[in-house]
Amino acid sequence: MPFDLGEKFRRFAYEEGANLCAFLNSKKIAASNFILDLQNLPASLSYLEKTLEKRRDIRKWHPTSKSVMICAWQYWNGKMKYPESLGGARNVNSFFARNSRKPPRDCLMDYLRKRNISFKIARYAFCHDYHKTIRRKLEKVLGRIQETCLNAKGKIFVDTSPVAEKVIGLLAGLGWLGKNGLLINKKLGSYFLIGGISLNLDISGFAEEYENLCADCNLCLEHCPTKALKGDGRVSFEKCLSYWTTQAKEKIPLEIKSKSGGWLYGCDICQEVCPYNKNLDATLDPELMPKF
Repeated sequence: MPFDLGEKFRRFAYEEGANLCAFLNSKKIAASNFILDLQNLPASLSYLEKTLEKRRDIRKWHPTSKSVMICAWQYWNGKMKYPESLGGARNVNSFFARNSRKPPRDCLMDYLRKRNISFKIARYAFCHDYHKTIRRKLEKVLGRIQETCLNAKGKIFVDTSPVAEKVIGLLAGLGWLGKNGLLINKKLGSYFLIGGISLNLDISGFAEEYENLCADCNLCLEHCPTKALKGDGRVSFEKCLSYWTTQAKEKIPLEIKSKSGGWLYGCDICQEVCPYNKNLDATLDPELMPKF
């Protein structure tokens, strides 16, 4: 596929607010070492093991896939003030209802209220449900791709499909895998969301391998209150505050509640202390700005 056509597709993504966009040959995903610790997975994440083969090879999810367009949208920058954003979500239940999200877990809310501990909410949750927002943007991008190439077909993924977005982003050069288990980009830090399109077109280019720049920095490991980070990019889900506050269906252990530090929905500690998240000046798409 001509380079200029790939460049045109990339521009479509930028016009939909993406901060990063790259293409990756689908074969490279199958040839990579997929990082996923399947030992002692909690029941709420058992689906990961069931869909592992599709996550390892996107062609088992989308048989005609030849390349993947992977994009990132920034949702936080250095100009935004966390206390002000948090203040806009004082009425937690109505705030989450307006943003099309399920409410935080009652058991944790009650625990924090009884101890007069102030609530904290992960930054990504300040905007409307990003799954819907980014999917809508990618649908527009795919529509324009199909207008340009009439034989183009694609399948969109935004976190909920059996696709290894993080691995694809890593291989395509969106960033490196940090010790906190997140992709980190030198200019964008880790406050960005990933989505993409699996295409039946062979598009190459725009991929550059990122050097892991975490080096000897261990701030995220040192500040994680539950010691959920293993230091090699893997996370112990059974210890992770973000898992317990957004994904778990099991009863939250007392030890987790006592170490939550007020985090009611998600957790940003490992991102707050990351040097690459300081003084970010990336432009945010208006649809991913906090909504109150």
